[in-house]
Amino acid sequence: MSDDEDENSEEYVVLYPQVTREDFERVASELRLVRHHVYEPQGDKEPYEQVWADEDQSTAVHYVEDPISGTHHLWVRGYDTPDLAVDLATRLLSYYPEQLIELARDAKTHDDRVKAIFRLAAGFRRFDPDAFDVFDGYVRHTPDPLLQRATLNAIAMAGWPELVELVERATADEDEQVRQTATRLLEYLRTRRDG
Repeated sequence: MSDDEDENSEEYVVLYPQVTREDFERVASELRLVRHHVYEPQGDKEPYEQVWADEDQSTAVHYVEDPISGTHHLWVRGYDTPDLAVDLATRLLSYYPEQLIELARDAKTHDDRVKAIFRLAAGFRRFDPDAFDVFDGYVRHTPDPLLQRATLNAIAMAGWPELVELVERATADEDEQVRQTATRLLEYLRTRRDG
């Protein structure tokens, strides 16, 4: 891998709900990270975010409490992201990627499915075929328009260009609100895909 690729790498870690801000701060300090910024929410739909970095600022960790998705997650970016992401994930209670997929596939109740699909979106910001299958199942193979719309909102969070075709199909759904949500999302995804 080239230095340019190393500098631009990123990893995502989805934390268990019981992990607190203080837990993250303690672990970040133990890993000799330094807090650089705190972004307080400006409204009830805005995330709370802390940005930490290593000593030479070659790697940053964003701790995010997202009220829309209901997730607490980490976005690790920079030079040494895989190792740092593993260190953080092993010191904090976090979901393994395979676990996020399994939880979404196995969820039974509406509320559990909504939580699972947003965790999946937070953990998979790049295309993954297994995660794609879960998004596809929730959008196209569920009789619950509310769950379909929640999934479309989660897809916006994931933001994969590979999801454009799935969202295009949802613009023809029999439920009007699903069609409207898909239509709004489609422009955003096409812009990301087409640059």
